[in-house]
Amino acid sequence: RLDPRHDARKPLEDYEVILVDQRALTLLPGVEKWYGRLQEFAKAGGHLVIFPQDPQVWNAHPLWPGLSLRTTLAMDEHTPVQTQAEHSFLTSPNKITAGDWQNWLYARGYSIVSGPALPQAEVPLKTADGIALLLTQRLGQGRITYVNLALKPQLLNIHAGAFRLLANILSCDPAGAGRPMAVSPPERRSEGKS
Repeated sequence: RLDPRHDARKPLEDYEVILVDQRALTLLPGVEKWYGRLQEFAKAGGHLVIFPQDPQVWNAHPLWPGLSLRTTLAMDEHTPVQTQAEHSFLTSPNKITAGDWQNWLYARGYSIVSGPALPQAEVPLKTADGIALLLTQRLGQGRITYVNLALKPQLLNIHAGAFRLLANILSCDPAGAGRPMAVSPPERRSEGKS
């Protein structure tokens, strides 16, 4: 776990994925001081995953330049989705199906995403009305992803589809066009004395 209040000098190259938690830009003042480091992390081959942020704070200092947010209450839990079925966020390691969008709680997403960066982004998931719910883009050798989905209530409700989708996002190869990362088996530690 990185805390911008205490880990200002911690090297980021030790990480493959960094998550910016929901509302972190609002709740952790000072995160904007990390923007340059987070951008460099992604450019160097990391995957920067950003969960929903408050539009007013985001729009003042967007972590993904050219991406704007506007709050909407129009996306309830039954809002239909359209998928780019072949994208690895929806196929690997878990195949995301129509059943994974059933029985959601409260909302499908939080904001209307717009701005000049949107046309360059991959949008593997959007509403039937075209609102991006999941968008990602190569950044240097890595990748930046914005998750506009209301995942938190689903994860707290132990919704299997939400966990499968999160696993897919986190296992994406940031250098590939949505390819999953190769997973290495953990190193075996010898028990006892040698």
